[in-house]
Amino acid sequence: MSAGLAVFVALVLVAVAGGVFVAFALAEEDKALIALSGLAPLAVVGLAMLAFSSITLIVDHTGVEVRYGPTPFRTRVRAADIRSVSVVDVNPWRWGWGYRMSRRLFKRAAIVVRGGPGVRLEIADGTSLTIVTVDADHVAREIEQLVSPAGESPT
Repeated sequence: MSAGLAVFVALVLVAVAGGVFVAFALAEEDKALIALSGLAPLAVVGLAMLAFSSITLIVDHTGVEVRYGPTPFRTRVRAADIRSVSVVDVNPWRWGWGYRMSRRLFKRAAIVVRGGPGVRLEIADGTSLTIVTVDADHVAREIEQLVSPAGESPT
């Protein structure tokens, strides 16, 4: 776990612990229940922030996998399902930050943690997935080699 992530996790835990302390301090009748019910949205927002505190992009012989922070959530695209890959410029002021859209509902999705270059995968089911990454050109070449038939040089 990175130092920044550890600090973030510690702050979330302190915030939740503080909320629980306040709830029990207000333990008169139903006030504690009201105070505790306010922690649910905090927990949901905290989990979302924790999930997008770091994104790990893995390209291996099986395909492309995106891991969301220390959570068990994953997005996976099998190598056999990738039809093409391209490098695109992603503007978060246009796309927004986080996991944007839905491949199932909107036929496209993007994983945006900052602005800059990203890799767009066109997938066999007619959907696309865009992932912002530090070295998009290198990642695109790796994915092209992965999906190119043996002996054929990627274009």
